[in-house]
Amino acid sequence: MSTVTRRVLIGAAVAAVAVLGIAVGLGREFDQRPSSPRANMAGLQRLDLNPLGTLGAPGRLRKLSMSNPSGAATLPAELTVYQVVPAVVTPGSVEKEARRFGVAGKAQRNVEMTSVRSASGDVVVDNLSGSVNWVTPEYEEASEPMQHRLTDDEYVTAAKEFMRGKDLWNDDLVFAGVSEYTVNDAPMMVEVHFTRTLNGRNWHGVGPKKTVTFGDNGKVVGYFSVWREVKPMTKYPLVKPADAVKQIERGDALVAADELNADATAERIELVYINDGAGIKQRYVAPYYRVSGKTASGKPFTAVTRAIPLELVNERPEELPGRGGTAASTGRTE
Repeated sequence: MSTVTRRVLIGAAVAAVAVLGIAVGLGREFDQRPSSPRANMAGLQRLDLNPLGTLGAPGRLRKLSMSNPSGAATLPAELTVYQVVPAVVTPGSVEKEARRFGVAGKAQRNVEMTSVRSASGDVVVDNLSGSVNWVTPEYEEASEPMQHRLTDDEYVTAAKEFMRGKDLWNDDLVFAGVSEYTVNDAPMMVEVHFTRTLNGRNWHGVGPKKTVTFGDNGKVVGYFSVWREVKPMTKYPLVKPADAVKQIERGDALVAADELNADATAERIELVYINDGAGIKQRYVAPYYRVSGKTASGKPFTAVTRAIPLELVNERPEELPGRGGTAASTGRTE
């Protein structure tokens, strides 16, 4: 499997996480929210949401104190849900996309992706999300460390110019960092990452992203995206933070922890959105609670659980094209 194919299938690397049960000590401040969101559910459609999944090995934190985490006082009672605009990926649209990068040829389509491949480079588009990846021969054949590295600021400027010149720039893009791909600590390529803002909230997991990759002396050698167009629907009521804690307590959550079977203290609770990786069908972008903190020995943990009331959710594992399973049964790779 080629490098670009792997990038389409996995979107971006993220840490594996485990579904855990947590014993929770609840603070008084969570009791100040309105009693129930049920009165605000009239007329709202049920949302088809992908399950959080069952990644990693099961485990437990012995006790989680939630007495005074930051962010609790500003949590809203409702938040906007977004509908994903279905991607329209055809051989004709991918051939047009390829010409944007100077790649000409006839598109080939399989169940997962549609691609144009030529001596000048490859363009691969994920059929479900419409995410676009492009690589040059320099990217595929890179074997020697970079001889001349620009400054980070120069890479950011060049990445913006490249994206604007190729009509890839979005007004809501936000700079997300510069990273290096290294072999034996020697820099092989430099990547400039951008994400998008959505309702002023952070993202958990993959998140939407557009990345420009540079080879030696500032030459652009690749472009990778995990991207879905979305449109706002309406505001949905949220479960109370106290009920979110109960969901985590009964294991209706994803928890990443460096240390299991330990006491822990929550330092922050916030509302985040989730954007699935490429290769997974996603109908809505909905809010989730994310609780983070440290164990008694100072090691970090993060727990993510549903914020939309169960009465308004249909959790339906999505088929992963060509892989003979569902997102829940295979362990969703992002």
